[in-house]
Amino acid sequence: YRFALHDIDYLAGDTLPSPFRHFWSLGVEEQFYLLWPAVIAATTWVIRRRAAAVTPLPYLIALALVAGSSFALSLSWTETLPSWAFFSLPTRAWELAAGGMIALSTTVWSRLPRIPATLVGWIGSLLIIAACVRFDEHTRYPGAAALLPVAGTVLVIVSGCSAPRFGVGRGLALTPVRAIGRGSYSWYLWHWPVLLLAPRALGHPLGPSGSLGAIMVAGGLAMLTLWLVENPVRFAERLHVSAARSLACGGAATAIAGGTALALLVLVPAPIGR
Repeated sequence: YRFALHDIDYLAGDTLPSPFRHFWSLGVEEQFYLLWPAVIAATTWVIRRRAAAVTPLPYLIALALVAGSSFALSLSWTETLPSWAFFSLPTRAWELAAGGMIALSTTVWSRLPRIPATLVGWIGSLLIIAACVRFDEHTRYPGAAALLPVAGTVLVIVSGCSAPRFGVGRGLALTPVRAIGRGSYSWYLWHWPVLLLAPRALGHPLGPSGSLGAIMVAGGLAMLTLWLVENPVRFAERLHVSAARSLACGGAATAIAGGTALALLVLVPAPIGR
């Protein structure tokens, strides 16, 4: 991640990165979800044209083609266009496609014997930890390096399909871990602005302890966001019972955010220098 930031900051000059730069991952995810239904529809059309039985196999093949071409592009662009490789959908689609392929083949993984399933899950968790510990600003990411955390995640999920008694899922099911999982989306939204703006507000670099404190502050803000904003909307009974109200609420929120952004672009001059 720092490798990509360094590349962009070098091109743009020594400026403060955007506090919202981490939204790139949400954009990539939603772009994939917009395109994936089209892939499903096209695959279904081909199946019906050939009067074939409806099975997950054609969809698995379609996702495998998406994943293979995306990963090949990621390998190429990581060397030639590292910023595009990091931030763009074409080079990241294979990671999302990997999750889709697991979802389409859960019946296969649920039949894994208990011992292999247990080993697979713990190996996957070790791969994720290795990525967290070993990757630094010199890692050319995503490229081949992204295989480590993605493969680790795949193995953990595959292991969970079988639910072995002593699998890594037992640890992930603990109450504190599940609580972190529930707030992880909001925590992701808060962590980068806090880490980025805290040194400016304090007037000095954070250091290891300061960075940990900033992460905890972001976690607290995430919990407030979860309790006061996310859950009240997500579990609102009036929205649950009406698809029309749900769509209207989403459309209104999008229109307000988009309108505010456009108004600010017109009314507020672009920042110059510091």
